[in-house]
Amino acid sequence: MAGRVQWAPVYAAIVVRGAALGDAGLDGPAGDGPLSAFLRVLADSSDGAVIGAALAEGLLREFAPTRVSVYFATDGMLEERVHYGRSADSGEHALVPVEAAMPLTEVYRTGESGAWMVQRAAAQFPAVAGWVRMHPEARDEEVLGVPVRGRGRVVGAMLVELPAHAPRSWRLKGLMEAASAGLALWWLSASPATRTTPRTQRAKGATVTARQRDVVDGIRRGRSNAEIAEKLGVSVGTVKADLAQLYRNFGVSDRDELPRLVPKRR
Repeated sequence: MAGRVQWAPVYAAIVVRGAALGDAGLDGPAGDGPLSAFLRVLADSSDGAVIGAALAEGLLREFAPTRVSVYFATDGMLEERVHYGRSADSGEHALVPVEAAMPLTEVYRTGESGAWMVQRAAAQFPAVAGWVRMHPEARDEEVLGVPVRGRGRVVGAMLVELPAHAPRSWRLKGLMEAASAGLALWWLSASPATRTTPRTQRAKGATVTARQRDVVDGIRRGRSNAEIAEKLGVSVGTVKADLAQLYRNFGVSDRDELPRLVPKRR
């Protein structure tokens, strides 16, 4: 079936630190544990929301993650394809340049797992600092990342955000690595339609509010974010939030691309 992965070969192919999935207690004794259940979801679904829920509420349930995201590289950009969590509507990281300095891209670029306390990450990565200002309750949480590898290369990254009180153990990292291996096989064996960048689809159905149109008109006039904010009587943060939503809707990462995508006011 196009876009689907056969579950048994996926299960057999995933290896964690050189040990089969049944070793080290990562799954049930008869291959009937949460990891097997997650692989069955991968084999039966191309819906990122369904897969995200299977990760957060199934495979990683015991660790109570507040957010699970998986990004794959498409046309030189990392794009979010699997998401579960409270920040689903924020859009800040729906389209992220791979050269950006933030935990997600560090994991992707280096191919190494990482862990960051959100408050400390905000001091190191500007993109995280902006998110923390909008979500101060997350300052004490932790972000864990593992690379998604397939066919001898890194094809994406998986991030898991844990609340401050969540348990940490070797099992969490092992499950994340096993999940990322399954996700790589799911992605690489998906049909071209599934893997095609969603930018065109988003652009066709994109809607633009009156204020967002005013923001784009300001860009046409060469105004900075601060100048646009002053002209519209809103905060600079509001302008940035409008831009983030437009980036997500149209699948771009550069403000200068928006004027050609958003029609002028009549």
